[in-house]
Amino acid sequence: MTPPQILTFIVGVWLVGSGIGAGLFLLLGRRIYGRGVEHGRRLTEVAHSWRGEPVVPPVPRRRWSRLDRKQAPAPQPRRPVFHDS
Repeated sequence: MTPPQILTFIVGVWLVGSGIGAGLFLLLGRRIYGRGVEHGRRLTEVAHSWRGEPVVPPVPRRRWSRLDRKQAPAPQPRRPVFHDS
């Protein structure tokens, strides 16, 4: 094998390996990290109980959508004020 072929082979193996790694991460990573909030909450409770601190119940996060945003009312034109002098 000539040096360019060796380099091409190494780059090919690298790309295929990273593709397989990314695929496995997408398949298995969601199972591991997809618990997300629940897993983090459990870790927090364990950490607090281990330190002997009271566990503060987490406040559920509100998901905002576009429908929640209300249109601001149109500004009303000011009426002129006439002062008697």
